[in-house]
Amino acid sequence: MSQFSGGDRTADARLRAVYEAMACGVIVRSATGDIVYANQAAMRIYGVSGMVELATADLDAAAFAHDGQPLAERPSAKALRTLQPVRDMVVGRRRSDGAIQWRLIDAVPILGADGESNEVVSSFIDITARREAERALQEQALHDPLTQLPNRTLLHDRWDHAIEVAQRGREPLALMLLDLDHFKEANDTFGHPYGDLLLRAVARRIAAAVRGSDTIGRLGGDEFAPASASRSTRVTARTPRRCSGAPTSRCTPRSGAAPEPRSTTSRTRSTRTRRTRC
Repeated sequence: MSQFSGGDRTADARLRAVYEAMACGVIVRSATGDIVYANQAAMRIYGVSGMVELATADLDAAAFAHDGQPLAERPSAKALRTLQPVRDMVVGRRRSDGAIQWRLIDAVPILGADGESNEVVSSFIDITARREAERALQEQALHDPLTQLPNRTLLHDRWDHAIEVAQRGREPLALMLLDLDHFKEANDTFGHPYGDLLLRAVARRIAAAVRGSDTIGRLGGDEFAPASASRSTRVTARTPRRCSGAPTSRCTPRSGAAPEPRSTTSRTRSTRTRRTRC
């Protein structure tokens, strides 16, 4: 193992003691990229049992950036190349069990008297749990918790994008609004669990009636909004009428469709389906 302090064994031992006391992982690499030191936290984060396994396995060969793209350059390599610290780089890697691990990495080159660097110190923490929590919060912020469909905020964003694409490419686009007449009556009569069951069933069936490239979301209450490039006005006609295994109630879906771009012969249409039980 290298002498970190130019041969001063006392200082070197003190430095190792500091590294071993740290909760974050620490790896020291030589200018050629070889690992010359790693603390116990580093081996724990990587899931290896000792220095030999850590040094011989190229654990970051398939590392990728925060956006999922292949990592162009390791933080330690960049620090050695630029002779500048690399701060707060998020790097992911796939573990042996297939799960993705995310780390937040700093890499600092150790400069000699000649201004060159022979070693680089990388420190990192496992932020997988934090990334998962952030993803879950984002999912909750943009999706309806009952139906898992996009909520009003995400729908508006997708609508704006779809309208822009349709206008630029002169492609047809239709936006539908669908709600359920007598839903409150059914909800009050059979209880909120039944109302939730009904809304989830309607969401599944509308989703099954549109294409994967189309957008469907829940605006709130019993209101849904499918948006489709062409033929989206057929969604209501294809939507099944009955919630399997649930009590029957008089519940009438009603929809309106607005084409975009609108022509002189097209106008917003509102249609009421025949009264059915759902």
